[in-house]
Amino acid sequence: GTDINAGYTFLSGIEKQDEWVYRHVTFNEDEYIRNLEYLSKISDLCRQEEIELVFFIAPSFSRVEPSYLNRLSLDISALGYANYSDHNILYPQDNIDKSSHFFDILHFNCYGAKKYSEFLSELFVSDYGLSETEGENTALWQARADNFLYMLMQ
Repeated sequence: GTDINAGYTFLSGIEKQDEWVYRHVTFNEDEYIRNLEYLSKISDLCRQEEIELVFFIAPSFSRVEPSYLNRLSLDISALGYANYSDHNILYPQDNIDKSSHFFDILHFNCYGAKKYSEFLSELFVSDYGLSETEGENTALWQARADNFLYMLMQ
């Protein structure tokens, strides 16, 4: 069957956030290298299929230490990509309501996800030239939108 949520988990709970924090990461070099190898395979497939690969970090209240982000940036550059976008910096802070947009310290809830999705769609249109596609399965997209609205009303 068709995944009506298309990989999206509806989170309606609200956890008020206060201040940004750095999360403790136990760095595992072997796991990082393994993930980088998979990223390289994904990159190769995207190039083969002429798909533009976009890297970004979604906003959260739990930030990754700058040293890890610097290493990630260097490794993404080594794959032939100019950079990635850290939306903790690029996403306008006035779009975030600390009292109602987060499910937990890492994840937007449905209200925050709606606002962030609007930001992403505008960014993809302005920075990557994406536009509405013709011939898509509009019934499926409408079913997803209807399901999202239904979940909001619960």
